[in-house]
Amino acid sequence: MQMINIKEKIIFLGICRTASSSIYQALSKNGLVKNKSKKHQTIKNIQKKFPNINLDEYLKFTFVRNPYDRWVSLYNWSRKHKAIQKKDSLLDFVRKGVEGKYKKHPRYRYMPQGDWITDFDGNIPVDFIGRFENLQKDFDYICKEIGHKMKLGRINVSTPYATRENCCPKTKTLIRKYHAKDFDLFGYQT
Repeated sequence: MQMINIKEKIIFLGICRTASSSIYQALSKNGLVKNKSKKHQTIKNIQKKFPNINLDEYLKFTFVRNPYDRWVSLYNWSRKHKAIQKKDSLLDFVRKGVEGKYKKHPRYRYMPQGDWITDFDGNIPVDFIGRFENLQKDFDYICKEIGHKMKLGRINVSTPYATRENCCPKTKTLIRKYHAKDFDLFGYQT
């Protein structure tokens, strides 16, 4: 989700399935966001849409998630919302997502997380990268940085049709290859 507050000088880059809806809701309830005009924008999209702002003047933050767990969450969300066929296994889903075969789904949904925060020069101009695995602690840090006390709720939670334990070796290999940069960049164990 795109969240830029020019007055407060903050930019939130909400990556799919990393609690971005919950974070957005908390920011919205505190008057830091007015609408969800364009969901899930990358730093490059922000640079295109707001070419006259100096990103160095903004606190830019995002949250990431273990790539295995993120794919499981994407799968569970897609099953819950009937965005995929019931017969699609987790392996089928990952394979089709990686190969770009879900034409009705926005491609960004499956992008590696590092691509969300890499600018046109190949740099990562994000000031803070929180982890889904430390969600409340990292969100509290952001609250302190922006000077707002906020409560983080849980919304848009997926129904657990699958868990990481459902990742067969082929599924793990596909995710490892596709998200090699994420595993390296964010220090997740392969």
